[in-house]
Amino acid sequence: MGLEDEKEAVPPSQIHIRVQQRNGRKCVTTVQGFAPELDLERIKRAMCKRFSCGGSLVGKKASGGKKGPQDFECQRDFPRPERKREKSTPFESDDEEEEDPVIQLTGDQRKNCADFLAAEEIASKEDIIIHGF
Repeated sequence: MGLEDEKEAVPPSQIHIRVQQRNGRKCVTTVQGFAPELDLERIKRAMCKRFSCGGSLVGKKASGGKKGPQDFECQRDFPRPERKREKSTPFESDDEEEEDPVIQLTGDQRKNCADFLAAEEIASKEDIIIHGF
């Protein structure tokens, strides 16, 4: 028995698809668990276009390194007001650890998302877990 036999196989990342009820008949589909090397902005845009729905990326790594207005330096020294965050989304935690980015889509898109991810070979059918109702 060599070292190759003793190594544990790393399980492939599983993608979780969930649906959350908002109010009345409105719901939001969330997709998370993507590999870090994937371009989630392109995946989100393709899903929104194919399913004719709205979507957004939520999470600390969702911005993809883009600079926001707070990252640019001013020419003069103006005092910046401290901003307090009063409301947090269900996907934000109080601690500062890295979180997986989440794709949010409007409507119940669970089956559409699973079919899309399998058809585009982003994940296999066995790696996709559908939660809800």
